[in-house]
Amino acid sequence: MTDRPSEHLRRAQELLRAALRRNPAVGDPEEFAQRSGLPVGAVRAAARGTGGRPRLELPADGSEPPALDVLRRVDYTVAASEPLRAELGDVSGDLAGDLFHVREQVLALDDVPVQFRVVFGTVAEPGPVVDLRRPVDVEAVRADDDTAAALGIAFGAVVLLQVVLGATSDGDRRLDFAYSRADLVRIVTA
Repeated sequence: MTDRPSEHLRRAQELLRAALRRNPAVGDPEEFAQRSGLPVGAVRAAARGTGGRPRLELPADGSEPPALDVLRRVDYTVAASEPLRAELGDVSGDLAGDLFHVREQVLALDDVPVQFRVVFGTVAEPGPVVDLRRPVDVEAVRADDDTAAALGIAFGAVVLLQVVLGATSDGDRRLDFAYSRADLVRIVTA
């Protein structure tokens, strides 16, 4: 078995699913980890993803899930970097000096952080996306320091990243990055 945390989690999830089919009362995660040769943390994470209720299904279009509560929200502005200019175009009008508004939100289900959203917009209050300009990108990535801290997971843990480039009805542009806990949610793209 490899050393990667994502491999441990995936293997623990597979073993737990098989064990739960045979016996719904699997028992102590530490004992199960020892029997299966997996780290206890991976077994606990897999158990959180399979315990009690199914994984939360997130909207495939990357929109904000209605079932989640805002646990934390921070708004600030940043200078327009070249990658942001390339994605969103030049800013004119309201925000002098080519600034972009940034909103960071931690969304939770029953006070458990599930998603970390970072929205870059060309206006002070990013409105709802009404026109998706390109298909949503969904991929599994490793959590950086900020994402790991926001979601309460280990640095480098696997998270699901959705990227949405959209526009509001007023023509303002925004770029959304939604990082979701892979052990608690699922995204159906097809």
